[in-house]
Amino acid sequence: MFRGILSTIYLDLKSGFSIKKIEMILKNYHKKNKFVKILKNNSLISTNDVINSNNCFISVCKTRRKDKIIILSAIDNLIKGGAGQAIQNMNIKFGFKEFEGLI
Repeated sequence: MFRGILSTIYLDLKSGFSIKKIEMILKNYHKKNKFVKILKNNSLISTNDVINSNNCFISVCKTRRKDKIIILSAIDNLIKGGAGQAIQNMNIKFGFKEFEGLI
């Protein structure tokens, strides 16, 4: 890992939920967010996938146990961190396109 933050989030899968349903909930929630990319289920990600970008990649992964899932997320904490956040907030405050200077 050169730089960035890779998170692994372990969850109990409640009755009535499937890995596909969790993926669809995340996609629906982030559909207007240009910088959050929900990848196909079981996609392996690394910080190299988001380096030098303001993106956050998220993947929902199955485990050997049917009642558990893992959510992976990766960001470049230099761009997605304070510097990118400052640019994104300035764009919003001054009426520029939110992604200007970040893509």
